Amino acid sequence: MKALIVNDTHCGSYEGLMPPKWVVKMANGDKKVFIATTDQLKLWKLWLKMIKDVGPVDALLMPGDFVDGHQLKDKGQHLWTNDIDIQVATATYLLNMIPVRNKKNRWLATGSHYHVEENSNFDGLVAQKMGLGEAHYGPELYIELGGKTIHLQHYIGVSMSTYRTTAIEREKLMALLAEDMTGIKTDIVIRGHAHYHRCVKDYRNVGLINPCWQFRTPFCAKRIGLAAQPEIGYSVIEITGGDISIDTTIHQKVQRPAVSKCVSE
Repeated sequence: MKALIVNDTHCGSYEGLMPPKWVVKMANGDKKVFIATTDQLKLWKLWLKMIKDVGPVDALLMPGDFVDGHQLKDKGQHLWTNDIDIQVATATYLLNMIPVRNKKNRWLATGSHYHVEENSNFDGLVAQKMGLGEAHYGPELYIELGGKTIHLQHYIGVSMSTYRTTAIEREKLMALLAEDMTGIKTDIVIRGHAHYHRCVKDYRNVGLINPCWQFRTPFCAKRIGLAAQPEIGYSVIEITGGDISIDTTIHQKVQRPAVSKCVSE
């Protein structure tokens, strides 16, 4: 079994993923045309490369934050659209581009409250647009894949220190402790949200924080600083004869900050 994991596209954000040109037909017959930025074009090309390089998969795992929402704290100033219908349609289009051999093998764990909210849950709207049933999206999902059980969820604690494996190690441990209560042996724990990649594996289970599809945002620059450097990419899980293989692709240095030079008089 071969599964692709993608998350945190943050459609609607100037730093998030979008096609080169997005045309929306309005109720009065007019059209709105949105054009991607130079950085968004870089993300788009990497998205196309991922689809080509990975090829058809048996399953698609999506741990949340596919839209950016209303961006309430910044009053939406870093959005190319604050229309949730357009954000949802964009995310749905992008995710439907991924070739999955059986469309029933797609699961979406809803994202953080700040981005996807609750009434309605915007990631939930993406799931509905994709035709996913209720068993295929929610705040957490248990998924059986190739004889292994996956726990899929968006949120995980984000570390700005060098100890970025601590949070996913804790999730692995909690999965083991939960077995007595749930009766479910969790083999793979998958999370999004952190916008960086970490993978820890031992003889008991595997823990993965998947990378993202959003460049460094103004919020990260002003509130977190240099500690917040997003890692753009995706992971592929292959399960063969009981063995679990995880291959993560990270595209480094796809976004470079501008450097101002001192000019002598």
